[in-house]
Amino acid sequence: MPAKVNAYWWRMATEYGVIDDQREFLLDVDYSDPDEVAPERAWIRVRLSGEWNLAAIAAGLAARRTGGAGGSRSGPGVSCRS
Repeated sequence: MPAKVNAYWWRMATEYGVIDDQREFLLDVDYSDPDEVAPERAWIRVRLSGEWNLAAIAAGLAARRTGGAGGSRSGPGVSCRS
């Protein structure tokens, strides 16, 4: 299933111009603490490496939100750029 999710995301991202020739795209990130009322949001530029797995990152973030293990600000093949 993750391979299908990744393939579909790649096809959609390239078809709609979400990702550029450098394999970079923007992500909306919420840096605020969970208890804060006003969100502290920012757009960050990220780059895909040769090997990436967005499905695994999404699963880790979902697990973290529900109290499970996993999740990080970067993951397999995705790195944050400033």
